[in-house]
Amino acid sequence: GSMNAVRDEGVAAVALAIRAAALSPVDPQQYYFDCLAAVCHISAGKPHEAVWLAERSLKANATHTSTLRTLAIAQWMTGAEEASRATVRKLTALEPTLTVRKWAQSNPAAAHSTGKRIAEILKLAGLPE
Repeated sequence: GSMNAVRDEGVAAVALAIRAAALSPVDPQQYYFDCLAAVCHISAGKPHEAVWLAERSLKANATHTSTLRTLAIAQWMTGAEEASRATVRKLTALEPTLTVRKWAQSNPAAAHSTGKRIAEILKLAGLPE
């Protein structure tokens, strides 16, 4: 599902994320899989579902920076721009050297349309370029 999300195949990504969750409903790494599923929902244009999954992930692991990034993106997409900015501030407190450029250099999604949109959202939400 994550690979589909990277490739801008959001509908397939969500279907696979839902299937994966059904196969392992009580996984000790659930926070990680919730984060991945949230990314799939972002790719599918379902940011409200992504917010819910990211918030659930953060309840289990409040310092998972990938989840904070994902939550900030989903919040922005739902119109919760101030909440997104606050999430980016939490993210940069935990990962102070993170920039949009560093994210793009290390993330395979950056070369695709979803990744380009994510980079723009992160910039608008206050992540340094």
